[in-house]
Parts: sequence; C-alpha cells; structure tokens
Amino acid sequence: MFDGTLGVVAGFECLRVLKEQEVALTHPVWVIGTSEEEGRFSGMIGAQALTGKLTTQQLLSSHDADGYMLSDAMRAQGLEPMAALGAKLPPEQIDCFLELHIEQGPVLDQSGIQIGVVEGIAGVFKWMVKLIGKASHAGTVPMEMRSDAFMGLADFAYQLDRIIAEDGTDTTRITVGKAEIKPGFAHTVAGEVNFTIVARDMDETIMEALELACHKVLSAIARKHQLVFEHERMSWVPPVKCSPDMIQFIRLQADALSLNYQIMPSGAGHDCQVFCDICPTGLIFIPSLNGVSHSQDEWSHWHDVEAGSNLLLHCVRQKAMR
Repeated sequence: MFDGTLGVVAGFECLRVLKEQEVALTHPVWVIGTSEEEGRFSGMIGAQALTGKLTTQQLLSSHDADGYMLSDAMRAQGLEPMAALGAKLPPEQIDCFLELHIEQGPVLDQSGIQIGVVEGIAGVFKWMVKLIGKASHAGTVPMEMRSDAFMGLADFAYQLDRIIAEDGTDTTRITVGKAEIKPGFAHTVAGEVNFTIVARDMDETIMEALELACHKVLSAIARKHQLVFEHERMSWVPPVKCSPDMIQFIRLQADALSLNYQIMPSGAGHDCQVFCDICPTGLIFIPSLNGVSHSQDEWSHWHDVEAGSNLLLHCVRQKAMR
C-alpha cells in the first residue's frame, strides 16, 4: 500500500500545497513516478530511461524469471520499447532529486524514530541459478546414489551464513527468495531446481567477493551432489552514496520541524540512486510498522506519513524558492 505510492502521492500533495499557498518559486518542481523499479526485468528501468542510462541491449534482452521479455511486456501495455530511449531529462535542468519512501525495515519502528535520513543505498546483484540432477524414484534409489538437485539448494542455503562471515560485512544481505523444484512430485527425487540469489552490500568490492564466493560454493556443491550448475546474472546495480550536502539539508529541515531522525543506510534499492551521479540526491524514510514490506500487512502510521510528507514539503519549498 505504501511502497512507492507514498512518495508519488506525497509529491502531488506538495504541489497542491505550494499552489494553494501561492508560493513564488524560482525553480520548477516535477513529480516523477517511474516504472519497473522493483526488478521484475532488471530494475529501475524508468529511472534509467530518465537519466539516459537505459540501453537498446537492455530493452531487447531483459526478461523476467519466467523468460517473458521486457519488450513484449511493454508492447502488451501499448508501449513502444524503443521510445524509452528518448525519455532522458536534460541534466542541466535538474537541480536535485528528493525521494520519500517507507523504510521497509524495522529500525525506525523499533527505535521510535520518526525519520530516516539516508546516507547511501546498497548495491545489489541478482542471479538465476539452475542445478540439474537426475529425477528418480524416492523409494528405490539409495541416498548415496542420488543426484538430488534439491539437496544442492539446501546445501547452498546452509552455507549462506559462512559466505557472509568470510566475504561479507554487517551490511551484507543474501536471499534465496524464489525456488522451483522439478518435477515437483512428493515421491520423486528432484531432477532440477531453479532459484534466485539476491545479494546486497554497501561496498561494490564486497559485492564482487560475494559473487565469486557464491560461484565457488555452488561449483563445489555441484561436484559433491553430482549436479550440473548453471547461472545467469540478471542484474548488477552498484551501491551509491547520497549527496552530503543533501543529507545536511534534510537534517536542517527536520530540525526546523522538531522531527527526530537517524542517519542510516538503505538496504533496498530506490530510483533516486540512479540519479546520484546526475544531481544532488536525498532520500527520506518513515517507519514501517514491524518492519514489514512486500506484504499485505505492510503499514505505516498516518502520523508518520504526515511527518515525512511535511519534511518533503519543507525540503521542496526551500529548494524551489532559492
């Protein structure tokens, strides 16, 4: 309910207030809602188009986990894929980029803090992994004679903590969020497993080490369980730092509104990170109840929505009145 929607609706509300109060602006204010931020195809397609980073290769080759092509999905919605290449905003016309979002984690909610001022956004890479074994009867094939693809996945999941301990940091997150077992029968040893790996960290060097570690571990697991290991890198988004000047600016506006805040990293990706090398960029968080997001139980209290929206309004007004 709040993921993404908060920032767009609050942006329109800022425009409404500025118009009603007849604020004399020296800079135009744009509210931008982008598509495909969440990563079904590769992530942040809309933001990449607006910054001129989207490529023809991405438009033609990107596909989702089921093999459905991005270009086909766009055409199904009445869109011409190549037209996205002409969506770039003139960089010289962008003074700054501000984004309001729910935290999507438990830190602010558990600490009772109203606002998160984001200092940087974690990088993320996504793999599609296939482990191929041999489907066989679950009752007749001895355990030591199996090529069980699921055991390969289970072995990898068990080793995630070790990978993070040896090659990661306290900001590292590795998730197996989707898995498919084939043929998927209760009395059949798994002949194939397809699953995703999503890894995040605030340091791109660490991300590279994590990717190498995942490859080494999965290669060893494949040998151990007599499997074939295949993988495809679906996306790679480097970590970014928010503008120090924007961080300080947001802090000053929060102080003026008597809002308590915490400087914090973002483990989730956001459209604003694509703008970080284009213009000064700032990201504001409000608490997520119990840290829940990407769920029907996602919720943020309305007083927190109001606090975050007012902070966004004050930031926009100060920037646009200079």
